[in-house]
Amino acid sequence: MGPGANEACDESAPKSNGTGTQVSRLSNPLFNEFLNPIKAKNFYNATEPNRDEQFIAPYILNPGFEQGPNTLVQQLREFTRCTETTNRNDQIASWMLGYPAGVVRGFPGNRETQRPNPAVSDQMRLNYNIAPKPFGAQDPMGVLNGDFAGMPNGRRVGDDSVDILLRLWGGELQSTFGSTDCTLLASRLSDGVLANDVPFLAVFPYLGLPHDGFTHTHVHNQP
Repeated sequence: MGPGANEACDESAPKSNGTGTQVSRLSNPLFNEFLNPIKAKNFYNATEPNRDEQFIAPYILNPGFEQGPNTLVQQLREFTRCTETTNRNDQIASWMLGYPAGVVRGFPGNRETQRPNPAVSDQMRLNYNIAPKPFGAQDPMGVLNGDFAGMPNGRRVGDDSVDILLRLWGGELQSTFGSTDCTLLASRLSDGVLANDVPFLAVFPYLGLPHDGFTHTHVHNQP
């Protein structure tokens, strides 16, 4: 229990200088929220990427064995009828390797995947040999639409991370790894949000300004 509203803190109380405890981590957006099963979320948050290949990759590879009927991949299968729930090597390549060369036509991969035995882990990877694009010339679907300077080759503020995830998890690239061709149906998946509701800033941190927490007119017109 902490001190009450009218109680002063006891400055003489012993203080701890112990090491901190990791309670969260995340690289690729929505990786833990959407892709890891509930039973793995806390483990993922508490561990380092060097344990992902052994403990996390199996969930990403075979989500049908580990996730319930109401989770994302199962719902996408109900919708597309071609999204696979096992042997999803395309997901390992997309989220845990960073697109090795040959996964997406024309994309050279990154330096790590061009070496033998690259690390299999949730990391944000970036190929420095690919020049960035001016903001007005960027495609929000990034690598999937041939804009190799975009997500998952790094991540820009204008990249549509949710739609990219839906298309990838729906199976747009699964035929590259010998699974059912779901390219057409998966490429149409979207959350329906095609633009930010506030403009981006021209200077750092570039993200649009947040809404006033006490004003909800952007949601509804109720007082």
